Formats: sequence, C-alpha cells, structure tokens
Amino acid sequence: MTKLAVYGSDGFGREVFPMIRQGFANTCDLVFVDDQPEKWGIFQNGAQIISFDAALAEGRQFSIAIANAV
Repeated sequence: MTKLAVYGSDGFGREVFPMIRQGFANTCDLVFVDDQPEKWGIFQNGAQIISFDAALAEGRQFSIAIANAV
C-alpha cells in the first residue's frame, strides 16, 4: 500500500485531500502533515494529522497543499 501525505491541513489541504483519495481509489494510506504541534494526533477528513518528521520516518510520499492569499 502506498503511503501518502498531504502537507498542509488548512483550507487548501482539505480541498486537495478528497481528490487525492479519489484518485487512488482508497488504495493508499493517506494522512495530513502540519508544522503546528497542537494539530498532531487530530483527525480531519478521516485522516490523522502528523509531523513532517513522523511522515519521513514512515517513508511517505508528499503532495504539497499550501496556499497563501497574500
């Protein structure tokens, strides 16, 4: 099973997440990655939010989903 991570758990990450899940037809282990420690361990859209270091240790591949409205 492919291990994937969406880097960014805010608005854009939440928008990208379902498309990735649909594209892989539930054949992957998908999590969010966020730099904010207070979010680690929380579940969002049915997936856990973990740290970048944890995702690296698990050998995950990444999709970057960070937007800036500035």
